[in-house]
Amino acid sequence: MQQCPFCGTQWNGSGPCPGCGLESKTPRDDAMFRPPEKENSGEKESLPEFKVEELLRWEPSQNVSSEAGEEAAKEEQAPVIPEKSEEEPRVLKKPWKRWQKLTIAVVAVVVAVALVVRLWPQTPVLPQTPAFFVQDDTLMALPVNGDPQKITEYAPDIEDSLQVGPDQKSIAWSEPGVSVVKFLPAEGEEAKVWDKRAADSPRFSQDGKYLYFCMENEETGDPALWQYEIASGKERMIGPLYWNYFLENGTLLAVYDGTNLTVYEVDTGEEKWSLEGDVRWMKFSDDRLYFAQAGKEAAQLCCWQDGQVEVLLEDLECLYTREDGEVYIQCYQDDLVPAADMVKNDIDNADGHELMGLLEDMEIHSPGRTLYFFDGAELHPLGENQRLYVLSYINRGAAICSMEYPSVEEAKGTLSLNKLYDLWVEQGRILQSQVEALWPYEASLDYVAVEGKLFHLPEDVPQTPYRMQIEGDWICLDVQEENIIWLGKIEGESVVSQNTFAFQETMNFHVTSEGNLYYWSASSMGPLFENGIPIATQAHLQSLQCTEDGAVYFLEGNSAFAFTLNRVYEGKKEEVAEKVKKFTAYTRDYVTYLQYWEDEENQDLFTYTAGKRPVLVAEGVADLLPAIQQDTPEFDVELAMSYKGPEGYIDMDSWLATWMEELQ
Repeated sequence: MQQCPFCGTQWNGSGPCPGCGLESKTPRDDAMFRPPEKENSGEKESLPEFKVEELLRWEPSQNVSSEAGEEAAKEEQAPVIPEKSEEEPRVLKKPWKRWQKLTIAVVAVVVAVALVVRLWPQTPVLPQTPAFFVQDDTLMALPVNGDPQKITEYAPDIEDSLQVGPDQKSIAWSEPGVSVVKFLPAEGEEAKVWDKRAADSPRFSQDGKYLYFCMENEETGDPALWQYEIASGKERMIGPLYWNYFLENGTLLAVYDGTNLTVYEVDTGEEKWSLEGDVRWMKFSDDRLYFAQAGKEAAQLCCWQDGQVEVLLEDLECLYTREDGEVYIQCYQDDLVPAADMVKNDIDNADGHELMGLLEDMEIHSPGRTLYFFDGAELHPLGENQRLYVLSYINRGAAICSMEYPSVEEAKGTLSLNKLYDLWVEQGRILQSQVEALWPYEASLDYVAVEGKLFHLPEDVPQTPYRMQIEGDWICLDVQEENIIWLGKIEGESVVSQNTFAFQETMNFHVTSEGNLYYWSASSMGPLFENGIPIATQAHLQSLQCTEDGAVYFLEGNSAFAFTLNRVYEGKKEEVAEKVKKFTAYTRDYVTYLQYWEDEENQDLFTYTAGKRPVLVAEGVADLLPAIQQDTPEFDVELAMSYKGPEGYIDMDSWLATWMEELQ
């Protein structure tokens, strides 16, 4: 191999240089094909003298017979570039370095993966629980990607007690006022009847081994909790029960009968622990049982584990829970003070003196409060002199007010007795909460709380929201007083204003995790708005359904009997089917609906999965039932502690309700 003196390209010397076309004058060196000589000849052969004029002179190429020669001839016909003078530096093409090649390769892979992810079809989001419908007077179940299955003879309102087991196949229900039944389609069995009268809907245990019911104690006639083992058919009474106040975590049962809180072992029914007290709320977290116990002076938040009870918080005023388990707790900060010292008698008659006499035996709290968030295992203090203003009505979150109050000394003798008079006349008594609500204050809506973390609201946020929703990083406030919807977004530690939308009448709204806001009026038909722009003018608003993962389904049209079913997701509107009057939306990708025949009398049941064609499930369907809501225990979370009044200890009404009325 040799190097071109002009461009530096390495080549074998045969024919012109492949880099610049320079024709070699050096005879071919075949030394690499000959055996090596014993001794080196000494000096290196010098290159022939080169003249620049030869590059400037063009000569036609000659015919070459061999294939190699033909290639060389083609290269020879390329235009010849004059060589730079020897005084000028040469600019040589440098080879790619290893890190440069690796960088280009990585970037190419990332771009390719991004394109594949974007273009690759998304896996549809399907529901876990089956759908239910009525056909030929029979209750039918429709598993996802399965065939319809008969459950039992349909009875009106039987759907109100339907419960689906953890395996998503076992189904239990209570025939209205008659019996409790379980159905095991996975084993191909017929419906089994437990011939007992149940006072409420059945509930599955977490592992699906048991069914629980509230029934009468056969000996005393009092309500009791019963357990039914599905595999063996054995039944037993656990213990007395108040309404539906019981919890189960797989190994333990917590049952409240209105007087005693008792913990049992699930598999044996053995009593593990009991407490006498006014329990208003309880929650399992692993093997720990948390409960709020109200008393005559104050309430406590406690934790039971392995027979030991620990008091976590004292002086509870209010405890607010959501169905998803989120808990906010407000606690008093200060000691009680005499109510008569704080109230001035501005009623100059006998009624005023009588009313003041009632206050002499009453003590009230100054309004300072500490707000806590409970995540199911740990308490998180959110701040002093803060009150929960409104909970997010769809998912996690709360709006928090900062409160400013005059001190006890400053407020003495300033609370108006006249403002209590109407309540006294109407109710015949005065409650401590009503007196506390008279305490002067200044309130400012300053924060939203999401999973126990505070985010500061901007100064232009409306101060009197009626409802709120938090989805992802988006905060939506419904301000009925101003007929607006305010939209903000969490950025860092604060919420930044994004937009404000006006509406003309009472409405509902839904915001998605992408920040798309849908809102509509409460009337039967009208426009549906997306981010302030109408996407439908004849939407049947009472039929509108929003899924938890951000899709909106609704009916549209002015037909007398059936309409067009539409789906909106990520700002895109899609027509699903025509001649629809009833549907049930489960996820952003899955909906069931009834479609009329041409005779406008009979209906067929279809399922639709986004990106696919609708599937006919059953013909001649009488009704489509709404999505099943699993039964969960409901607790009286208003702690309603008792305070001494003129007639002894009396129940305290919710402070929050009175306070919000005064604020608005």
